[in-house]
Amino acid sequence: MVRPRNHPEQSRPKVARALIEALGETYDRRPVSISGLGLHRYMGGPWETLRTYSFRG
Repeated sequence: MVRPRNHPEQSRPKVARALIEALGETYDRRPVSISGLGLHRYMGGPWETLRTYSFRG
């Protein structure tokens, strides 16, 4: 697997395109819908929800 490196001379879009090309047919593009973020904490047991942040729109 190709891992992008954080080199200043490489733009992120170039690195992303190179990664997609390296993955070839195994990469499956599909639409994504994200309605918000969740903040959780794991302290050795089940995950505890600390806060949720809903996006507007």
